[in-house]
Amino acid sequence: MSGNTTNSKKHSIIIAVLLCILLLIIAAGVLLALRLRSSHYEGSAITTELSLIDTAIRQGDTKQALASLKRIESRAHSAAERMGLYKRYMALSEYDRAEKCLTKALRSFPDNTDFTALYGNFLLRRGRVKEACKKTAKLSGTAYASIYAEAVLRSALDSDCDADRFFSRQNPVLQFFRRKAKPSEKNAADLKRDFFLDERFIPVYKDAYSSSRQQIWQINAATILMAKGSYQDASYLYPGEAVGYRDALFWGLVSYDAGRYAESLEALLKAEELSRRGSLDEKNELAQAIELKALLSDDYYILGDDASAQAMRKEVLDISSPYMDAFMEEKIPSLQRILPLLYMNTALYARESGDEKERYDKLFQLVNYFPEYEPGLAAYGEYAIDSVNRPPEVGIEAQLRKAGLRTLAMEARDAVPVVPISSVIAMVDEAIRQLEADGAPAGSPADAADAADAKGRTNTDKSRTASLVVLREKLRAAEADNTERAEKASKVWKLLEANELSSSLYPPEIMRYAVLNLIENGGENDAERVFNAYLQAAYGVQEAGTGGGKGNEKAQGASGATAKRSSKSTSPKNAPIRVHFEPSEMPEKLALWEGEVAAYFYVQEGAYAQAMALYDYILSNYSRRTPVFNTSGQNEAVTSSFLNMGNLYSGYNRSAQALDYLRKADSRVSDSKLKAEIRYRIGMEEARLGRTKDALITLKHALELDPGHSRARLLLKQLQ
Repeated sequence: MSGNTTNSKKHSIIIAVLLCILLLIIAAGVLLALRLRSSHYEGSAITTELSLIDTAIRQGDTKQALASLKRIESRAHSAAERMGLYKRYMALSEYDRAEKCLTKALRSFPDNTDFTALYGNFLLRRGRVKEACKKTAKLSGTAYASIYAEAVLRSALDSDCDADRFFSRQNPVLQFFRRKAKPSEKNAADLKRDFFLDERFIPVYKDAYSSSRQQIWQINAATILMAKGSYQDASYLYPGEAVGYRDALFWGLVSYDAGRYAESLEALLKAEELSRRGSLDEKNELAQAIELKALLSDDYYILGDDASAQAMRKEVLDISSPYMDAFMEEKIPSLQRILPLLYMNTALYARESGDEKERYDKLFQLVNYFPEYEPGLAAYGEYAIDSVNRPPEVGIEAQLRKAGLRTLAMEARDAVPVVPISSVIAMVDEAIRQLEADGAPAGSPADAADAADAKGRTNTDKSRTASLVVLREKLRAAEADNTERAEKASKVWKLLEANELSSSLYPPEIMRYAVLNLIENGGENDAERVFNAYLQAAYGVQEAGTGGGKGNEKAQGASGATAKRSSKSTSPKNAPIRVHFEPSEMPEKLALWEGEVAAYFYVQEGAYAQAMALYDYILSNYSRRTPVFNTSGQNEAVTSSFLNMGNLYSGYNRSAQALDYLRKADSRVSDSKLKAEIRYRIGMEEARLGRTKDALITLKHALELDPGHSRARLLLKQLQ
């Protein structure tokens, strides 16, 4: 009986507790509802009072408006209400109260960028720039970034310290990493310019642009990045449109240097459009216009539009153009740099187009206007060789000539002058004499080893005139075409002896000519020996060693290649260390021709993996079109690399990969015999893959290009 009573009491207590909790929840809900309702009414009341205050301000009753603002200030809680109070205090010129309103709002809403921006702007308008810098730092990268940028830039203008000290004040953590200031002889203007070119201003300039949309800020940031060599990063700042001629030209240059040629062309075409609205009478405008035309020509060429590229060059080189007038009057120094390239490219375009008269005209003008321009002399010499070696007239043409008659084709050929090779040799001799007479420029790399040889030629002379000396040798060889192979090889040894800079080291142009000449004339072993010795002399020496070591220590050469050094080494401390340089391990150290020759010798030795590594590097770094037509063999080297990679993959029975490389080689070749050989190899790989129908078509094309290609004809018969 007593047990039942106890349980009943417990149940009663539990029920009572639950009822109390329920009542508390109901009470809290009622209180919250009342508070929300009160807040709503209060908010509505503040909004109403702000409207009345606005009316008072419009009516000029500032006393009543101010009194009302003070009365409701303690009841303003939301961001919108405090913003309303601030604006009205500002309208009444009550700046102290406006600032207090803002600081109070920022304490309640520290992450509200609207209040931060308002306060930053408030401080700037009051001239409190340093405070504005600190308060607005969090605005960087936001929609209000320009306020922060203005604060930093105004602070920087007022600053009399260097960039390190200035930015360490903005961020005290940087104080520990401040670079030691060095005495400077620059004037105040130069120091201030360098100050604003500090890379730490880049995000500031970006912030300034983000809100103002004034491109000068992006240009400032891009200029600093370009000075650092960060061309890609600079080009990414291009906003996609330019409002002025100089802006468009600037972004065209930036994108060009970054290798983004499509974007460069877009900006430069905009600049050209804007330039048509003004005249080209002013010297500076004309200088910019010639730069614009040259860049447009390069962009068109790189993007594969050869006709448009030539149209740009033609517009500049027209004898009646304002650019040529300026050149003749020596008004614009940059024309001395730009015009040779335009003449050269026009002449080579004419050669590719089969227009020999235009080719001659442009090369003749080039060598007369710029007699020391080596690529121009080389191209003129090549033209002279071609003109002397023209096939003689035979058959009906010879009979017509004898009768005093000519066909239109014969008249066109007669209009193209024949240039004696001896006349080009004389021009090259004069250019060499002039270069040697001018002397080496101060600070030339060859100055340290400039002892004169028996003929009084210094290493500097040898290096500066090397390309012309090689050109002269080529012209002499072409003039004496019947020279025996042994005699040609002996001339190579004399050339090397006369141009040696130090043991086994020669100017690169001399070495390239010597190696290729020896290979061509049956001296392949000598060529490989000389070339390997040259590579070790050029790349296998470290400037300073560490003396004799123990065990199998490693020594690193100037090329960066690593080799083991014997424990028996007795080299004195800081003496040069000879190490072995392996071309395939560090192809980036090599010039294009060096990589191509090294790959050739690897193939001859059966070191196919090393050869493929070099060919792959060449194709990765040189296969894109370059802005300038040239006679340096870059296009031929790339084509040969594609062809050789195809042959190597074919040797590994990897026909799919071989086809890919062979087709790329085919697309770069215009010579009919070489194209026929490549087509034959493509047909052979297609046959291996069982694609007989494709192989038959390819082999027929090869025979159309070269009817005498016997291997293509034999394979075609086997497949039919």
